[in-house]
Amino acid sequence: MEYATLSNTDLSVSRVGFGAEPLGGTDWGCVDAASALDAVARARDLGINLFDTSDVYGLGRSEEILSKGLGAHRHDVVIVTKFGVNWRAKSGGRAR
Repeated sequence: MEYATLSNTDLSVSRVGFGAEPLGGTDWGCVDAASALDAVARARDLGINLFDTSDVYGLGRSEEILSKGLGAHRHDVVIVTKFGVNWRAKSGGRAR
């Protein structure tokens, strides 16, 4: 695996990242949690240390599965994310 150092940091990240949108299930159909966890582990085994996720991916499901998949290795990787989805209804304040 090739790595690059992010500018102005001491972070060395794999040039190939793991896109975690499918873990959330949205637009991907049914996602088997065991297979998703296996994919995260395999990515790490291959030297991938850059994982991309977002609160939009399955309304947090991607983040939950990625967290479980990384477990104790969480501090050995770099997680990039986007945020800002509004999970609350405008009236009534109930989660959707």
